[in-house]
Formats: sequence, C-alpha cells, structure tokens
Amino acid sequence: FGTISYRANNWYINHGLAALPAEQHGMLWAIGSILLFLVVGMVILLFVKRVTAKEPIQYR
Repeated sequence: FGTISYRANNWYINHGLAALPAEQHGMLWAIGSILLFLVVGMVILLFVKRVTAKEPIQYR
C-alpha cells in the first residue's frame, strides 16, 4: 500500500502535478490496489469447495 502510494505520488510530481493532487492521486492508486486484492481473493474463494460434517470430502 505504502509503496504504491509513494511511487504514484512521485510519478505524478515528476510529470508536473502539484504536491497535494499528486498525493491524492497516489492514495487513490493505493486504495484501488487494496480493492483489487480483495476482489481477486473473493473470486478465488468462490472456487474453493466447502467441506462440512454433513458434506465431507469424497475421494474417488
């Protein structure tokens, strides 16, 4: 999170954006990366088979 925010901030500053908007855009990229991480994790969890006492693993 911090690295993405820092690097995006530096990129925007190096391309001529003022300090405050650069920091805000860097934070948006960092928050976006967190949201992407959560969405990808949720998609992966959707493909995990649920195992309970009523529905145990059945080996073929």
